Amino acid sequence: MQTLKLQDFSLYTKKVIGSRYAYAIRENAESLGFDDRLQVENAGFAIANIIKRTHKGSSVLIICGQGGKGGVGLALARHMIGYADVTACFVGRIEDADNQTTKLNYRLLGEISDIIDVHEGEEAKLEEALGRADIAIDALIGIGLRGRAGLGAARAISLINRHGKHVISIDIPSGIDPDTGAARGAYVKSDELLTLHKLKAGIATEGFTGSTVVVDICMPLSAELLAGPGDLSLAIEPRRIGINKYSAGGVLIVGGGEHYHGAPLLASNAAQNAIAALRTAVGYATIFVPKGKEDVVRGLSQNAIVRGYDGEELSVDSLGFLSGVRHNVTIIGPGLGKSETVCGGVRALVERENAAKNLIVIDGDAIGAISKHKNLLGRNVVLTPHHGEFTELTGVDSKNATLGQLARRAISFAKAYNCVIALKGHETIITDGNLLKVNIAKSSALATMGTGDVLSGIIAAYLASHKDVFESTVAGVYLHSLVGDALNERMGPHILASDVVDSIPAVLKGIGKDRELID
Repeated sequence: MQTLKLQDFSLYTKKVIGSRYAYAIRENAESLGFDDRLQVENAGFAIANIIKRTHKGSSVLIICGQGGKGGVGLALARHMIGYADVTACFVGRIEDADNQTTKLNYRLLGEISDIIDVHEGEEAKLEEALGRADIAIDALIGIGLRGRAGLGAARAISLINRHGKHVISIDIPSGIDPDTGAARGAYVKSDELLTLHKLKAGIATEGFTGSTVVVDICMPLSAELLAGPGDLSLAIEPRRIGINKYSAGGVLIVGGGEHYHGAPLLASNAAQNAIAALRTAVGYATIFVPKGKEDVVRGLSQNAIVRGYDGEELSVDSLGFLSGVRHNVTIIGPGLGKSETVCGGVRALVERENAAKNLIVIDGDAIGAISKHKNLLGRNVVLTPHHGEFTELTGVDSKNATLGQLARRAISFAKAYNCVIALKGHETIITDGNLLKVNIAKSSALATMGTGDVLSGIIAAYLASHKDVFESTVAGVYLHSLVGDALNERMGPHILASDVVDSIPAVLKGIGKDRELID
């Protein structure tokens, strides 16, 4: 395995993040050993050092809520003891807190200091504590805010604002939507903001009149540059009650030439199985192959719609087959062939899909065709080349290139043509020219024919529901390798592409349960 100098690519991470992306980074960090307890401990320690330096000698009141932000406040209080006159208030009942790290920090702080518990109807305790303090630190509600603050938190916010103390908010002012910056009812009017790891989108969007400091909590760079479980969670969309097969999106697979009728079938099955397992399904998958091959494909799968187009291979004249076919994602390439006629058909098909504003995954033989028409690439297009196909796209031999060199070439190409690339390999490089992810497989299980077609189907499945092209591609690549690694443990290097398709639901079992059905 090659080594990628991650620090050389820090430029290709997000500078401002939304709440879902923040949770994805945290989940990735946990998978790398930087768990929630360590993240909270680092945050509390880093904030304590800032406050000890900037507000030396002040009496500090830390007002903590039941979520993760409250855990940071409790950790902060521990680190402040002995350096300042510090008091911690906990709004709500600790037994009602869902966050285990917050419960842990409540217990640890309680062993060395008193905590003022402010239950509903006991707001006078908080008011008295505010009267004694010089500085109020808002650790009530963080980026997990959904809807308005609860009654107890809303009353606490009102007291904080009424007392007119110097207020420092951790991460984002309580009551402010982390993604839009809009107030969700009562919100803390902060004088300072100590935001964790990176600036949140809501603050960047609306602006913040007080001072803002981004607090370094030593989040590993690998949590943002290496694909992980957080990237998979990021692409899982909730399945809404009342959804139907049309509103859920559809994938069209165009492929199959004289020799490769199986390739488009594998892509279709991957899309269908992945989305079924995630319960955020594309409603349907349609496979188009040359007439005469429909029965072969149809006989192998009862789950996809199979149609035929005139001629033995894709051509400009065969595009009439798309009339009336509902879809929002198209996979072009598996098993198409490489004749001039096919190249013309691919060009015309991409032009049509661009005009229809559909998302496109270009794979296999279609990559060679599109290399002659790169002006058709855009933000709606994902390319999934292996190293040989990437050489064809760029005109630069990548056979002996290092991982770092490949990453820079992929970034340069994606930026130049405003598209997304997943450069396949043991270390798969995913980039849109602005952001970079590298997925490192733990085995060589996927080094077998047909598995690349499965990958294109998985990516298309995510595109159909999540829409963010880069995030969907990262999620697809990560899931693909996750399935391969799981199969390798069970079967060794003796797997088929169909094994990957069949194993997707089992690997995904349990992922995204909290996003299943919502009103």
